[in-house]
Amino acid sequence: MLDVGETFEHPQVISRGMKLDAGKGRPTAQTGFPIRLTASPAVYRRPAPRYGEHTDEVLTEAGYDTDALASLRGAGAIA
Repeated sequence: MLDVGETFEHPQVISRGMKLDAGKGRPTAQTGFPIRLTASPAVYRRPAPRYGEHTDEVLTEAGYDTDALASLRGAGAIA
């Protein structure tokens, strides 16, 4: 088992070009799709969401109103 830093330093990951830039303003890189197919390579349409990027949207869909979200934020339960 490798931690994130070790993963991106591993010769196999480097050789296969599996480190994806997380994108502008994103804190960490991410690994690419591990399977390489010549006729149908992996396509990356967008980076993974940022930490907390969809929190309000998800919790609103789950039934939380703006007051509840503010309360959760005030308590440090969400960012």
